[in-house]
Amino acid sequence: MNEGYVHGYSDAEQERLIRMNEALNPRCLRMISLEGDERILDLGCGLGILSRELANRVPKGSVTGLEFNPKQLARARQLAAQDGVADQVRYVQGSVYDLDQLFDQPFDLIFTRFLLEHLEDVPKALSHCYSALQTGGRLIIMDDDHANFRIWPHSNLFQEAWSALCSGFMRRGHDPYIGRKMVSLVYDAGFRESKIDWVRFGGCADQPDFPIYADNLIALFQGIERDLVDKEEWSISKIRNLHTELACWKEKPDASLWYAANWVETVKI
Repeated sequence: MNEGYVHGYSDAEQERLIRMNEALNPRCLRMISLEGDERILDLGCGLGILSRELANRVPKGSVTGLEFNPKQLARARQLAAQDGVADQVRYVQGSVYDLDQLFDQPFDLIFTRFLLEHLEDVPKALSHCYSALQTGGRLIIMDDDHANFRIWPHSNLFQEAWSALCSGFMRRGHDPYIGRKMVSLVYDAGFRESKIDWVRFGGCADQPDFPIYADNLIALFQGIERDLVDKEEWSISKIRNLHTELACWKEKPDASLWYAANWVETVKI
């Protein structure tokens, strides 16, 4: 049963996504090889921040950001206008399942990040991606395998909350462990010449960017509080204990957050 996007669309969630973009986008852009004239689709573009940064890399090409949620799309357009780059990216509302209806020209590159884990029918989505690419075009996927995520020192309460988050995915018919399956999924969709990599999204207390990852984790759990209460039967006091424990963990001199997202680049032959 699909109950919607597990993280929700609150203003706090939008701010979390902005901070996550700030941390991840430079790494992603270093991993995407571009000639400068590609026609790119940023699939599930969210707030469109990466879309605009991609547009700067393809001065002779074009970037389209596709987003299903109208609130996200409106925010993307607002941010683009604030940055004075509203004319650099075309933002379109729609679903991955509607690519053939939305676009009549094939793309050279489709990039999608943290989307597949939220879909009910991933094979169908990848089939649409295959059809939307020109021959020789690339599909790049960055997505999660939540089993990869660890914090230390260990916290039983965090581990319980993380398991509840994964349960929220599965209850919606989504897959929190999609990352490990991506090569097989793209192969079944007809793609070949796949390459895999990792994108670090973690660190330890001695690293200057550690607060970014720690705060992202704390904000993530703040965003699913209603789900924890309504579906996992957590009490308000238990949620408060979780936040207190994570806040204390963040300040420990030996705190560490271990995570890397899965990355696949593959080709339509």
